[in-house]
Amino acid sequence: MNASFSSARIVPEKCPDWFKGRKTLFQAKESVSCEFLKHAVAQAAFAGSPLTIAEIGSRGGSDPLWSAFANQRINYAFEPGRETDAAGPAGTSDLVKNIPLALWKKSGPLRINLPRDGENASVFRPNLSFFRRLPRHAHMKVRRTVVVPATTLDKYASSARTSFDVLSLDVQGAELAVLQGAVKQLKANVMAVIAEVAFVELYEGQPRFKEIDSFLEHQGFTLYDLDLRRWEKCPVPSRSPGMKGQIIYGDALYFREPMTDPGMARLLSCSPTQSRKFVALAELLGAVDLAVETVAWLRVRRKLSASTARQWTSRLASNQTCAIRAR
Repeated sequence: MNASFSSARIVPEKCPDWFKGRKTLFQAKESVSCEFLKHAVAQAAFAGSPLTIAEIGSRGGSDPLWSAFANQRINYAFEPGRETDAAGPAGTSDLVKNIPLALWKKSGPLRINLPRDGENASVFRPNLSFFRRLPRHAHMKVRRTVVVPATTLDKYASSARTSFDVLSLDVQGAELAVLQGAVKQLKANVMAVIAEVAFVELYEGQPRFKEIDSFLEHQGFTLYDLDLRRWEKCPVPSRSPGMKGQIIYGDALYFREPMTDPGMARLLSCSPTQSRKFVALAELLGAVDLAVETVAWLRVRRKLSASTARQWTSRLASNQTCAIRAR
């Protein structure tokens, strides 16, 4: 079960048109307008069971992407603290809970390396032999280390009596370790995972994409999309032909599809709210084809009436392109 929310205390808000003119992950070059999600939010479809997101490595704050669910979502932002305060301030609001803990594959003290650029703090040490091949690398040298308290996502969820619909991970090489500490959650409510993945060894000994992909596949997840970043090894003229740089890292999007995963099939078959949530989430993350396929899957199994299935499909099909994604 997700954290308990009384529908009486949640007044539906208009779904913000946040995506107009914005770059968002996993959308096509022209993003969709999320007509299904807008209608669901307007109807307070998730008031009693908000979309629950674990944002792991949230130094930059909660991703505005999730504001599309308006006040029918709750973000758990895990961040062990800034460089000057390893513990970090605990805070909370109606929509965002700031959790001053690191997540790892086991509980206990965890040593974190702090380079000159605090945004790249990691359990792993930067692979300076690789970074020296780039035009800029001094910012990756470790300045000092700190020890912070760590737990697993499974233990936190149990103590907080909550579960998560989405996991979003950006922890500089520690993504696999965090996922290994979240197996119960991955097999429970989790519908989608967004994980930063590396294709080269940016940090010494860090697991790379193939290891994360294999792990999530064994948990029933299917790779749906990759948003890739490229780096050039040396300065080149901006218009040099054939110079596009090497694929270094990116964000990987995974869904636990009801068509292939028995656990998700049972969850969506038993919960109309979770079914609608899955369809809305797929639409928001640019997987409109998966959303439409899921509606058809629910209809075949008599979990949606013919008229409801037509309405859902019509809203999904009416998505209008509204912004060209800026790369």
